[in-house]
Amino acid sequence: MSRSSFDRPLRYERLRFLLAGAIAAGFAWFCWRGFEYLAGLLGIVTRIHRAPPVEQWVQIGESWQSVWVSEDFTYAGFMLVVLSLVLAYYVARIAYRRDIRAVLDRRALWLIAGWFVGTAVLLAELRLIALLHREMPILARWHLVSNLADFVALAGSANIFASFWGLLMRRRKVPPSGL
Repeated sequence: MSRSSFDRPLRYERLRFLLAGAIAAGFAWFCWRGFEYLAGLLGIVTRIHRAPPVEQWVQIGESWQSVWVSEDFTYAGFMLVVLSLVLAYYVARIAYRRDIRAVLDRRALWLIAGWFVGTAVLLAELRLIALLHREMPILARWHLVSNLADFVALAGSANIFASFWGLLMRRRKVPPSGL
């Protein structure tokens, strides 16, 4: 009778943990750079370069500090970073467990697909929001209210998408976690 990889004692656990972390960090960086390149080919702006640096106020601790910023990320850039980190999580689990089938089961593949589809949907919504801001200059004057409305719209659509994806997974009889 053969023993599965879960029954065997873990040899060199700390070394495997550190190696998996290093692999995940490298993969996340390369994955994000690849996503950024693909987004650039599609015309999606992920970073804003400012030729003369601009002054920006940030809160550090309990006080506000003035910093000069020459480059800034867009919401699309942040979403691609999150997608890269999700994929790096699974790569780290594969590197740690040394078993692809145990990590990439049916549920994990559905969740990864959900992250890809959800990110694409949110990027499309961001493009529509940018178009709306371009067509309605009054939103620039009410930037606090319009940014809050943008956040509520994106958070609401992400919640609706997550509910829809969970329903789709249940309909397709994807096993729940822990089984």
